[in-house]
Amino acid sequence: MKRILYIGGFNLPDNNAAAQRVIANAKLFSDLGYEVKLVGLTSTFSKANISFNYEGLECLNIKYPLTLKEWWQYLSTIKWYFPIITNFKPDIIIAYNHPALALYYFKKYCTSHHIIILSDCTEWYSPQGGFFFKIVKSLDVYLRMHIVHKQLDGMIVISQFLYDYYNNGKIPILLLPPLVDKQDVKWIHAQKENSCNDIKSCIRLTYAGSPGKGNKDRLDIIISALENVNKIISTDISLYIIGISEKQYRQIYDLDDGIVIPSFVNFMGKITHLDVLKHLSQTDFQIFIRENNRANTAGFPTKFVESISSSVLVLTNITSDLNSYMSDGKNGFLLNISTKETLEQSLYSSLMKSPNEIVKLRNSIDSNLFDFRHYKEVTNHFFELLFLKF
Repeated sequence: MKRILYIGGFNLPDNNAAAQRVIANAKLFSDLGYEVKLVGLTSTFSKANISFNYEGLECLNIKYPLTLKEWWQYLSTIKWYFPIITNFKPDIIIAYNHPALALYYFKKYCTSHHIIILSDCTEWYSPQGGFFFKIVKSLDVYLRMHIVHKQLDGMIVISQFLYDYYNNGKIPILLLPPLVDKQDVKWIHAQKENSCNDIKSCIRLTYAGSPGKGNKDRLDIIISALENVNKIISTDISLYIIGISEKQYRQIYDLDDGIVIPSFVNFMGKITHLDVLKHLSQTDFQIFIRENNRANTAGFPTKFVESISSSVLVLTNITSDLNSYMSDGKNGFLLNISTKETLEQSLYSSLMKSPNEIVKLRNSIDSNLFDFRHYKEVTNHFFELLFLKF
């Protein structure tokens, strides 16, 4: 049995979107007959360097770098991984959004030890923060995206944009959007909470996540637009925000305490991924909007995948590859964000659907669209190409 070592800045087992992606991918690889070990990062030091099994997958979180020295070592060396590689003896190493210099050293090490080295690339951010950080991060992003990735044995990418960028015919490339395991216990439990057939007295909308780097999700614009729509729509609206508190929201969008947040907004803070899925299953719509920039085009919204997998309608604008998966008026409604007026108009027309129409639409959603089992054939072909080339 061939072995895959999957490493990166994810917090296992499912504490962030990155971890949820690699767990689903690892299950996919495992289903194809590979033995997979995942090594992430944790800031909970009592849990660092302790191996555990998660749904048949061997997992380990190493200590999250905190000091400047530790960060420099994480960015520039791969010594943390030598004992793990020596013991596990992988045939393939997959590095998830790994720093450029460390990834370069991984390439050199893997070449000399006859190990296939891949990158799982899910982002292309423009660096945010202070001057020094932006300089270092800008250099890291440039080297990783333009130089080091192209020297690897293959690429796993999350979007068509990244696939097209790296598709020069020289290395195999696998396009995997965020995937889920619909047979996972948490999805089965969440499905029990599903309210597809419930006729509700109010429209329940949810935003689950964090606005992220550079305010990638414009929650402030959503709330402002919904406030105006709520004044003219015949049905009450409730918006549940999962992932941040009201205090964090005010900090992100630089709102002072004198600015009143509408009463229909409910901040739920951080909750477990299972509770997110349970709540999502009881809502009518998940809503998010994103600006059309490189970061959002290169990525893929996990929110969309979790909504479809929960039979929940999506309210959003087209970014990334959503035009390949979203059918306007079927599994969601497209929002026109050109102006404040067009956003409010498209929200109004979407939210004016009758409760019976919402129930009918939710029941027609293909909730297995992103189940990892649909991607076994294309993934198996990718690995076959890798071993033929290697």
